[in-house]
Amino acid sequence: MTDRVGMPRAVGAISYAMIVGSALGPQPASADLGPAEHQAILVGTLTAGSSLGAVAGEPPSPSHPRGTLLIAWSLQGLGATLTEWDLARARIVRQASLDGAEGSVSVARVGSWLDVAVEGLTPQGRRVSWALVDPSTLRVVRKVDLGIGASADVASDGALAVVVWNASSSVRGSEGDSWSAAVLDVDGRVLGLWRASTTHSSGARARVAVLDGRAFVAVPGQAPCLLVALAPDGSVSRQVSLASGACGSLVVHDAHLLVGADRHVEVFSSELDRIARQSSDGSMAFFSIAADGRALTCDGEVLSRAFGAGSRLRGLAWGSCLTVLWSGDTPVAILTSSKGGEAAWVDWLEPGAARVR
Repeated sequence: MTDRVGMPRAVGAISYAMIVGSALGPQPASADLGPAEHQAILVGTLTAGSSLGAVAGEPPSPSHPRGTLLIAWSLQGLGATLTEWDLARARIVRQASLDGAEGSVSVARVGSWLDVAVEGLTPQGRRVSWALVDPSTLRVVRKVDLGIGASADVASDGALAVVVWNASSSVRGSEGDSWSAAVLDVDGRVLGLWRASTTHSSGARARVAVLDGRAFVAVPGQAPCLLVALAPDGSVSRQVSLASGACGSLVVHDAHLLVGADRHVEVFSSELDRIARQSSDGSMAFFSIAADGRALTCDGEVLSRAFGAGSRLRGLAWGSCLTVLWSGDTPVAILTSSKGGEAAWVDWLEPGAARVR
């Protein structure tokens, strides 16, 4: 355990349940899957229209041969929930409520803590809150209400956390999107706020990252997309326009910022100096980077460090991608029905089949 918050106390009542197994074991592979590809239905009914986030949980071990996932999602009848999922054995290890209403959830992990952005429905409308969670217990140790809005994203470096959300519903007569970002310290104090207005982003979400003590926001709805660096007090240190025009994922890797857009990745330093613009064989609108630099996209492509084509999660061709991540060397996607179903499932590829140069 890190010393991020010292000896935290659990805040508020929390529903916690240990689940030693599930009624659904590993599902039979579809004929559309590759020979080293696996799928399993997640246990729980996803709130209609909500998005989810996931990060790696326990590393691979004899108890969990492919490691575990920590999934932050909204379940019908339970609301915002954290679920630890055994990847190889396709079952819930444990599960806990975040005491949030049903809405989209985002999660980031740094060391021994989880930062979670929860969207809840109140009589005044949807509101966004930030929570700090101890992954060893799945208990909330800090929670801060941030304001009216939806479509939140969260990031952290272990000292600072940043949450960005679409606050358009709180701006009467707005003809575009109104984005807000809050920078918080480890004790949940809001150090600074940032706001910006853009043209309508057609459902696109702003993305955030934290690097070298500063927050970064990729703002959709601009032409071209803006990448903004924020000081801890919320003031703008610098902003740059993306050459690619649009913006998708914002990822920190090897002390650099990677911004995906269409079939390109733009690489920036922490000072927002442009280092490179690399072409990709696949769409980089949403992607995740492994420790060794390989990328996994929401199209199911496993790409090399140079973003060249490699192997593929074929099961994504008939589903709608919710998120992608890496569990050790294992590329993982979570998806739902492309027709808008409420069931979600995990699709993953054995590490040996995901090797690319």
